[in-house]
This record gives sequence, C-alpha cells and structure tokens, in this order.
Amino acid sequence: KIHRLQTKLSYCRIPAILAQYLPSTSREENTVNAKPLKRREFLQLTAGAIGGATLLAACQPVASPAASDDGAAAEGIQLEYLGYEPDEVHGEAFDKFKDVMPDVDLLISPTIGSWPDMLAKINARIAAGDPPDIAIVATYGPPRIWSKKGILVDLHPYLDADSDYDDDPVAPALLQLYTVEGKLFGLPKDYVTHAVIYNKGLFDEAGVAYPEDGWTWADCLEMGQKLTSGEGQDKVFGWMTQTGPWANEHWMWANEGKGYFDRWNGDLTTPTANDPKNIEAIEWLVDTILTHEISPSPEQLSTEGASSRQLTGRIAMWASHTIDTVALLQNTDKIDWHVVRNPRAFEGGPTTTMMWTSGFGIVADTDHPDAAFAFLKHMSIGEGALVLGRTGFSIPAGRPEGFVTDEMVARGGEVFVDACFNSDLAANDSLGVNHGELLGTAVIPNLQAAFLGQMTAAEALNEIQVVMEDILADATEEQY
Repeated sequence: KIHRLQTKLSYCRIPAILAQYLPSTSREENTVNAKPLKRREFLQLTAGAIGGATLLAACQPVASPAASDDGAAAEGIQLEYLGYEPDEVHGEAFDKFKDVMPDVDLLISPTIGSWPDMLAKINARIAAGDPPDIAIVATYGPPRIWSKKGILVDLHPYLDADSDYDDDPVAPALLQLYTVEGKLFGLPKDYVTHAVIYNKGLFDEAGVAYPEDGWTWADCLEMGQKLTSGEGQDKVFGWMTQTGPWANEHWMWANEGKGYFDRWNGDLTTPTANDPKNIEAIEWLVDTILTHEISPSPEQLSTEGASSRQLTGRIAMWASHTIDTVALLQNTDKIDWHVVRNPRAFEGGPTTTMMWTSGFGIVADTDHPDAAFAFLKHMSIGEGALVLGRTGFSIPAGRPEGFVTDEMVARGGEVFVDACFNSDLAANDSLGVNHGELLGTAVIPNLQAAFLGQMTAAEALNEIQVVMEDILADATEEQY
C-alpha cells in the first residue's frame, strides 16, 4: 500500500506553528501520529508563520490560469518542447497527450548532450528571445535562476485551481525540490530514490537473517562481515558502498549531518560540508572499503563493474536505487533479490533518501499557458506519467503504480515509493545555482581522494568546505 497522505515534509524550513501537523520523529516511537500536512496548508502556514510577505505573494495567482485564451477546446495550437529526444517510452507518453488535447500539436525540439549542455541550450534560446513553450528542468543551476527572474511560470496557482492535486498525488517533498522563493518552477515527471538491495541466496547460504526496516549501520557492518568470504577475483563482498558524490550525501543526513548545505533547513547559501556528523558518515563509508574490506574499492570496480559482480553472486547487498532494478528484473534467473530501506545510522535515527528527479517547466512568454500546463499534468499525474513507469528505472511522479508492479511488490519495491513519501528527509543532490562548479571543483576530487585512501574523511570534507566557500565568494550568480 502506498501511504500518500502520511507525508513527512522535508528539505524545507519548518516553523514551530507547523509542529502540530508533523509526524512524530521521537527516537522511541517512530510512528506517524499527527495530522498530515497538505501542500496548500503548508503554503498558508509558512506564509503566516514566517511572516513571509514575499512567499505569500509568490503563492497567490497573479491571474486565474483559466484567463488565458487557449482553453481546453483550443484549435490550431502548437507547443514547442525543448529537451532530450524522447525514447520509445517517453515518445508513447508524449503521443498520448493527443487524447487529452487533440487540437494541440507538440513540436519536439530535441537536444543532445549532458544536462549542463541541454540547460545551456535552453538558456541561449531564452536569452535570444526565442524560448520554447515547455522546457525540461532540473532542480539545480539555470532553472533556479529562471524562476527567480520570472522566466518560468509559477505553477502553484494551477495546482490550487485543479482538484486532481488536492490529495497530493505528488509528494510535497518532491515539489519542494522545484521551489525557489515560494515559486513552483516545474512539475516533476519522475524520480529515483535510494534503498538497499540484497541477494537472498547469499544470505541463505551464510545463514544470515535478512535485513529489516529499522536496521542500523552496526547491523549492516555485522552482516557484511559475515557475508564476506574468499579472496581475489572470486571474493564475495558482503556489502558495496556507492562512492559517487551524487549517491552518498544521504548517509550524512542519516547521521543527523547537514550535508554539503543544511538540507534539514533547506539552506543552499552557506556550505556545511565539514559538519562533524558529515565527517562521521563518510568515515563509516570509507571504512567499509579500506578498514573492514567488506566493500569493493573503486579500483576493484574499475576492473569489473558492480552489475557483473552482483549478477554472479559476488556482492551480497549494496547501496542502490531504482535504476538498478531494470537489470535485476531482466535476470531473475541469476539472482533472487529483495529491497529494504537504507539502514539508520543508529537505533531510532532518521530515515533519509537521496532523490534524483527531472521535470517540465512552462516558459512565461508562452502564448498558451493552459495547454502547456495540460501537458505538464499529463506527464506528472496523467496517463503519460503512467506510461513512464514502463522505463523501470524511475518512478512516475504522481502515478507510482506504474513502477510498483506485482513482481516489484513481491520483491519489496514499494520501499522506493515509501522513501519519497515517508522519510524524515528526502532531498536531492542539488548544490544550487552554482552546482556545476561546486560539484566538479570542490566535491568530486576530494571525496574520491577519501575513498581511495589519499585523504582522511575529515581532510576531504574540510577541503571541500574551503573550496566551496571560495567559489561562492567569487560567484557571479547569487547562490540559492
């Protein structure tokens, strides 16, 4: 069962007045026992509690969405979408938009390259005064600037006017990632969450009980040591740590660390990389490789990848995400696998997950905002979203049932959806407006040095802190 209404708001500053609406986070009793807070209630309460006239104004419609001239029965409308060229599944989802608005033609302007390349192309079109109607958006970099400058439409008025969004089919924590200064600049189409996947056969052979929700880092280490055996190329590792910088910050949060910025309070302005709790978390991850040797090292994974080792029974459990399930579902004859929530840093500690997501935004200069919103709705909670579930590697933002098939349920895959709706902190790896430089110059080289044993975790995170501060001091764009 997907608990849509038992939502723990995350990645945002929570005023004291909201405490009565929030689920209990007691160390002794980790149960949901408070009135769930809906998106509209959150907007109203934060506007009053923070005294945020700016936030309140940003959340009020400047004009009714219904006031535009395209309407539901529009004829001869052409919407231009600029983003990745759709694959077969996305193409089918796009085509189904004709069932929603048969008189609207969707013109796809595909772009090739990395996320930064694509965002740069959209930025160039905007600067040239020739923007598309709809743009694919990320939660970092240029879209945050576009939102602050009014280049993207604030979507809150549309959601307020549409009863299909009343029961929060898209998790508020997910929408918060697309929010700048109270303005919702995009609607997510899908997301990826993180959990642990384990090989049931290897657990059975070693006589080790399967991990269960509520397990801890200490449990993980003990299991990993019992499951590790052999040596050389045939060694079976009891655990695998993800060393990529985009996949380990949530381990800091699990230890009550702030992360590279203070994720618990949604502050992307002041770096907090060298928070002692962050250092403890990275030390724990590094030790699984260099001290306890229950996880393959980056060097070992460079000679044979993780997937090959997993499918041949040489990794018993690993920090993972929804993307991994694609290959696993195609190889059920080779591995009997199951999913469990990430371990808590300590008993009763917070539940956390990293989320990766992409979505769509409406460019403010469009002549057809209503038709554009109809497309966004189609891809976030409509039939288009349901089709996206067939990719298997991500969860449709408002139609998670497209991902949670019967087989996925049998393997515990609902955990991935629950992580979005019911974590104490569900955030992403966005480093704000200056994401690219902060990631490439500060985070990646120093974090990788720690996992290679070239720096201690403390040295790496202290250096990341210094470099991030230097970058932001010289940044041409304000960080937010």
